[in-house]
Amino acid sequence: MFKRKGGNSSGPLYETKMGEPVAPVLEKFASDIAALKAKVEQEVKAAGDIACVVDDFFYLRYVQSAKGDIGKAVESVKETLAWRKENLKDLKFISQNLSMEKFVQIAPEGSERREKLEKFQELVCKGFIESFGNLGCPAYIFRSKYNRLKEIMAIMDAETVTQTMLLQNEIGFQVCARRTRETGKIAKVISIIDFRGFSIIGKTMDIRFVRCMGASSRKSAAIFPQLLGKFIGVNSGPLLSAVIKLGRTFMSKHNVEKQAFCPARNIHKRQDIEKCPFVSQMKAGQSIPQFLGGSGKCPATLFKPEDVAT
Repeated sequence: MFKRKGGNSSGPLYETKMGEPVAPVLEKFASDIAALKAKVEQEVKAAGDIACVVDDFFYLRYVQSAKGDIGKAVESVKETLAWRKENLKDLKFISQNLSMEKFVQIAPEGSERREKLEKFQELVCKGFIESFGNLGCPAYIFRSKYNRLKEIMAIMDAETVTQTMLLQNEIGFQVCARRTRETGKIAKVISIIDFRGFSIIGKTMDIRFVRCMGASSRKSAAIFPQLLGKFIGVNSGPLLSAVIKLGRTFMSKHNVEKQAFCPARNIHKRQDIEKCPFVSQMKAGQSIPQFLGGSGKCPATLFKPEDVAT
């Protein structure tokens, strides 16, 4: 059931897979969970409402991420409580609506924040699928060809971009937490990036945005532990290796270990979709949008006119 990243195979194993029953995992780490709860009891009580359920599954993720180092888990929980209290209004709205498109409306019309959030939604081509493949985990899909990252960094500072990414992650966190509790099976986020048409020069690439992704990745590792199940790059091609290597230097080690790249180079062609081992393994053909060769419904935020002829 458990997968270990190196070390003594006789020791505790802290990595679990998507779709595994959560009850045995909670039982296995019951003593660590109890120790963590005792250490942060006062802080959790003082924090009050943080727009998420605080139970044994909440603590489990910190224990696993810290690989049993209770002191490290305590620091992550404290960091999470501080961030959630600081952003409580935003997090409550996201928890209730599970939509960044609706979240934009939380800012007054005509305000600077509203304009920047609307621009971010316009200039980053992404979509959210609540249930992906046979595991039923949520998935984010990004289309690199249509990103206009230089324009984003021209109107938004790095801190705001990073914070917007974190708020997007909150949607995946809420969906995964609810699904795990409802089904009794561990749900994690799947992130898919379509590199078709991507160029390391021009408007689709900006090193400042890559740094923001790295900052978001590191922060997420602390406040959303065990959230990422798999990062899958498709239609990547050999010329992207340098960019990918550069991006990894900014990301958390844990998230880098979750990365994989589909060997099929033309996954947008229907005859090649089954060549992708990840699509095949997850039985995700009916979840994948047509522009990637599947038969699933395309989220409105990902659709482009050219997809009709793809």
